[in-house]
Amino acid sequence: MSWTCDTGIGYTFCASIIHISAHNPHIHLDDSCHDKYFTRMTGKNYSTLEESLGYLISITGQRYKNEAWRRLRSFGITLEQWLVLNCLAMDEGICQRELAQRIDKEQPNTTRILDNMERKELIRRTPDPSDRRAFLVFLTEKGKCFLEELLPVAQQLRDESIRGFSESEIKMVRELLQKFLANLG
Repeated sequence: MSWTCDTGIGYTFCASIIHISAHNPHIHLDDSCHDKYFTRMTGKNYSTLEESLGYLISITGQRYKNEAWRRLRSFGITLEQWLVLNCLAMDEGICQRELAQRIDKEQPNTTRILDNMERKELIRRTPDPSDRRAFLVFLTEKGKCFLEELLPVAQQLRDESIRGFSESEIKMVRELLQKFLANLG
């Protein structure tokens, strides 16, 4: 099957076809589809999707998240719950709203995550004395023990994902990603 990208096709659709073709050897795109899409999106002419910085960041994050989820599943915990445990280990007693911002989740989703963790007795919420509408979130003893049990799993994933990187490369990647995030607001 062969596809040609003409100006009548939306660029989002064209990008989807490019992504699909990158993973399906039976679909062949002529070069005009790649060229028109990437020139329109970046002002530069990329010959492959894998040269797109956004694509690389996205796919790397997705693969890391999938692998973390796979490893945490056997412990009966979600990736979001793991993030909450980590945040509370560093800054216990923060308000639920601040926690939502740190784990980059909407407030209703954070409430659902915390409800599940409270049922598992990993966290406890107490009313915020300075704001009757807010709650402060704390790790329970069970939550602290669970966190200690999970730390080696997380460390192993981290070590595997940065294998072959020097300390200076790790620092550089971290700084560049932080800059990238800051640029996006």
